[in-house]
This record gives sequence, structure tokens and C-alpha cells, in this order.
Amino acid sequence: MDPVSHVAFGYTVARAVRPAVPRLALAASLGALAPDVDAVFMPAGWDIYLRAHEIGTHSLIGSVAVAFAVAVVVRGRTRAPVFPLFLIAQLAVASHLALDA
Repeated sequence: MDPVSHVAFGYTVARAVRPAVPRLALAASLGALAPDVDAVFMPAGWDIYLRAHEIGTHSLIGSVAVAFAVAVVVRGRTRAPVFPLFLIAQLAVASHLALDA
């Protein structure tokens, strides 16, 4: 899927659960894009990229780590509590995985 669709769907899922708050919108938008960070492994080789993609960022266990990383990054910019940011980011990451499936 394209990045715009991922962000739009991730934001929509987050809004379905929580009211609009700018820091949560940032967590939802970054969370919806974050699983594709594995693209940095493409220059290292297609097999390395696929391992990072399938076992790492695009797995259920990997999605927790990705969502936590997004929450920490957003926390650094907004000073919001990490747990609500993590929950919204996890929903957005899960929406990314659902769209890719």
C-alpha cells in the first residue's frame, strides 16, 4: 500500500478509539508508517530485507517494538505520557499490518 493510505487508515482507526488530540494524531500517523522502516535493509540485500520485513516489523511481536519506538519518539517531541501514545501507535501499526495483509 502507499504511505498516504496507511496514514489515513491509521489516523481513522485512532480517531475511532480516541478524540482528536494533536500528539495522539502524530503517534497514529507515525505508527501507521513505522513498519516500513525495514526498507533501510533493501540495499543490504533482498533476503536480509525480507527477514526484517516478515519476522521483524511486519509481525505481531515486532509491531509491539515498533509501536513502543514510535511512542518514545513522539514523547520526545510532545512530553505526553508514553502509555497512551503506545496504545494509539499500536493500533496504527496493527492497521498497517491489516492493510498489508
